[in-house]
Amino acid sequence: RENVAMTPPFKIYVGNIPSSARNSELKELFEKFGKVVECDILKDFGFVHMDDTNDAKAAIAGLNDTLWKGSRVRVEISTTKTNKGKE
Repeated sequence: RENVAMTPPFKIYVGNIPSSARNSELKELFEKFGKVVECDILKDFGFVHMDDTNDAKAAIAGLNDTLWKGSRVRVEISTTKTNKGKE
């Protein structure tokens, strides 16, 4: 299926984070889906690192385009690495 090497930790991009949100709250939100290794909020977006690829995919499916603390958050695979091939 996917030809992308998914090695832990699996990095997830979270966009449109409300200004009142704290790291601990974001971590708690994602821990419903599995083990969170690291979590950082930078202004109105952030990154969550999860230990398991399947947990990360479940979190993306379960949280993308949902309301959290009054904001509709965007949750997707982080694409900070350079992808030279097709998705």
